[in-house]
Amino acid sequence: MRVFLNSTMRRGVVPALVMLALVSIFVSRHQLASTALLLMEADLFSGGRGGTIVRESDTISSSSVPISSQTSTVHFLLPATELNDLVCKTLFSAILNGYPSPVLLNFNAVFKDAPEARFMKIAAIYKYISLRAKEDDLVIIMDAYDTWFQLPFETVLSRYYKLQERDRLAHLAAYNVTDDDALPGVVDGDIPPYTEHVVFGADKICWPNSETSPACKDVPESTLPDDIYGDDTDQDRYSYMSRPRWLNSGNIIGPASVLKEIYMRAFNIQRRAKAHFSDQLILADIFGKQDLPIRVDYESYLFQTMTHSHSDIVFLYEDQVDEGDDPNAEVIDPITGVSSANGGARKNANPGEFVDDFENKPLVDAAFYTNTTRRKSDKYLAWNRVSGNVPAVLHFNGPKLPLETWWGKMWWIHDRSPVHRRERLKYVRRNGGAFVDDRGDKFMPYQEMCGKFNMFEYKLSPYDRGRVKKGSAVGIEPEPFVLGMHPRKSPSDLLRVLSAMNKANEEKAAKAKAAKEKAAAKAKEAQERQRKTAQQKSRPHA
Repeated sequence: MRVFLNSTMRRGVVPALVMLALVSIFVSRHQLASTALLLMEADLFSGGRGGTIVRESDTISSSSVPISSQTSTVHFLLPATELNDLVCKTLFSAILNGYPSPVLLNFNAVFKDAPEARFMKIAAIYKYISLRAKEDDLVIIMDAYDTWFQLPFETVLSRYYKLQERDRLAHLAAYNVTDDDALPGVVDGDIPPYTEHVVFGADKICWPNSETSPACKDVPESTLPDDIYGDDTDQDRYSYMSRPRWLNSGNIIGPASVLKEIYMRAFNIQRRAKAHFSDQLILADIFGKQDLPIRVDYESYLFQTMTHSHSDIVFLYEDQVDEGDDPNAEVIDPITGVSSANGGARKNANPGEFVDDFENKPLVDAAFYTNTTRRKSDKYLAWNRVSGNVPAVLHFNGPKLPLETWWGKMWWIHDRSPVHRRERLKYVRRNGGAFVDDRGDKFMPYQEMCGKFNMFEYKLSPYDRGRVKKGSAVGIEPEPFVLGMHPRKSPSDLLRVLSAMNKANEEKAAKAKAAKEKAAAKAKEAQERQRKTAQQKSRPHA
């Protein structure tokens, strides 16, 4: 789906919040035709260089900066070969948060095996970007089966351009140039221009690449403080306290010009290779080579990947999250109470040395707290307590239990209001759908695609079903998923608890085994006594 943006916002020169909405003109269910895209109201909130938005020939531009007639398009791509309830959850959350209707690539395609499916996923993305996207267009690519959108589309755009602006200023600072100097005709010609980066999700582990590959050994360090988990930061062999720094291919946003180069390389690698590798492996190696403008979202500002990160997430209501849109804003660590302004230290500080305002907030983590004074307008949101950000997108790579049980925590379900649910469902049915061909021409309404699935059904977690005691854990391959984690317990504390629990379980199992063996021995002795008694009774009397 295409949404127009002006070139000023694409450059990220003026940090801007673009509020976009779209109306898809639906035609008969029996005759799908091309859909017209209408640009709705838009507002611009910018600091320092504020201006009002004006409409000129379906472009968005600021009256306080030079107006460009050049427009670009936002393409929203979801590779999905088949439709199921997981895809419909992704669509439901995207529609509800104002995303444009996506193009489902390779939809209903049948491949002979997994290697062919891997190749065709890369091929379909490369083909679409090459044929349908202009150089200046913005492209969003998401995994279709395990991605949920919890913040509005305009928030994603705003944050994306703010990241670009921050990186642009860092680029100038590397050449001792300030933003004031970076005016037309002032910047020295020897300074290379800043190129808008493609932003990927960030993982805590490098996989499935070899440890000696560029994907694993040549990527930049995380921008998070090197002690954000305390002394155990990046030292935990289970990677729960590793800072995210490796590329995850399931969440992508960036300019078509760069993505076209990325996927051209990936396509050629696949085409020439004897075996077809996953896009995760190939794209991670391309990032490792560090010769294209690619960065990963270290702070979970846009994308929250879940591998080894479930314990970083706490669900809170909006009024409990004191988060600004600036990734560099001061954050008070809820674990230690230490301010990021003091070097970002996250060590286990002495509780008597600081005043922890966070402790006095009416926390409502579902496993430990009950709601008593909540405003009905507040949304229940997943918050990364380590980076201090509310991620716009949640990607459930790794263990899949949360993919089943966390759906009930999302704000559109959590308030349990029948009225709100009806309103949301009506909105999605009225405004939603997807393009089901690789060209983005054939539109299918949401109700026709997903009407048979109840989006307000969800599975209870083992904790909620009473199977797991408060504060304990459930083992899920390939990693333990923590249930009922206290928001004031640090990950290092958590690992010690898990280690103690594992040791206790081992000791309990050993005792149970010993007791079983002892009981079996006693039973055997009893049987032997009975046998001897029976023999004595059967002997003839003298």
